[in-house]
This record gives sequence, structure tokens and C-alpha cells, in this order.
Amino acid sequence: MKISLLTNVLISICFYSFLAGCTNERISSCRQLTNSISPIEEKMNDLEDNNLEMILDTAQTFELTSQAITNQSFENDNLREYALRLSQVYQEYADNTKNFVDAYEKKDQEKGIFYQQQLINLFSRQQEIVQTINNYCI
Repeated sequence: MKISLLTNVLISICFYSFLAGCTNERISSCRQLTNSISPIEEKMNDLEDNNLEMILDTAQTFELTSQAITNQSFENDNLREYALRLSQVYQEYADNTKNFVDAYEKKDQEKGIFYQQQLINLFSRQQEIVQTINNYCI
């Protein structure tokens, strides 16, 4: 169980979360969603391996970003649905990251591995959602 794998997964989120190429009719909503996730991108740039406080702070940022996305009012029904799905994934990132750190601190390797796998699975779901959003915004 290594924190560096968790850090790598979280950093990868930053790169795959970038939404680009929106058409004129959807550009405002796409930018709105992109702006909502920018705090996560900023956190990922500063994240350090083995710094549990920073990792927990990043989990908090995921939670706040999830709430911010949920509170956005997207006029477009499809983008609203995609944003909600992304918000749910970010909330799950927050929860699983906190659980991972808790397992790490308690030296519970079994739970640590479980939550690490959950984060990896979330990464795959998040990639699919972002790809769907990117395809929709193009």
C-alpha cells in the first residue's frame, strides 16, 4: 500500500478532467463546468507523496468541488446529467480518499488496498464521464 499510487491516481484526474473544444451553443455551460473543477487541478499540482495532510486537504477539495458542481444550474439537460455524474464521482473520491488515509494511519493494509482499488475504479469511471462530456462539448 503506497501513498504514491494514490497521488498518481489523483494527479491523473487533473489531466483527464480538462474539458476542451466546446462548440458555441454549449460553450458557456462547458466553461462553467470547467471552472468548477479548476480547484481540483490546482490542488493536484501541489500534491506531495506521503503528505497525509495534503491528501486529506485534496479530499476536502473533491468534496467541495462535488458540491459546487451539484449547485450549478446547467440549462442543458445532457450537460446537467453529465455534471451530476461527475459530481458523484468526485464525492466518492473524497470519501474513499479519507477512508484510505484512515486505513493507512491505522496500518490496516487490507482496507488500504480495498480503498486504493476503489480509487482506481473511480478513475476509470471519471475518465468515461469526462470523455462523454468532451464529446458532447465538441
